[in-house]
Amino acid sequence: FGSHPQSPVPPEERDDFDGLSYFAAAPEYRIETVADVHDDPEPVPMETTADGEVRYVRVVTFRFDLGGETHELHGYRQRPDD
Repeated sequence: FGSHPQSPVPPEERDDFDGLSYFAAAPEYRIETVADVHDDPEPVPMETTADGEVRYVRVVTFRFDLGGETHELHGYRQRPDD
């Protein structure tokens, strides 16, 4: 963040930037998951603030247990123009 030309840190503040502050690691939130890779994903239209509707494909789904509940986290890739 401190030196990249596209950094969100304003140029005049980069010399004094010492990095980001993070919370301490919480072992109770460490999870194990299985990745379900989708070989033939269906397109998913999503609204964006910059380009209106963009078509993505759901390429992977991660399933995991946390706090006594099962959760899913989906990974998307922008669909190439047809």
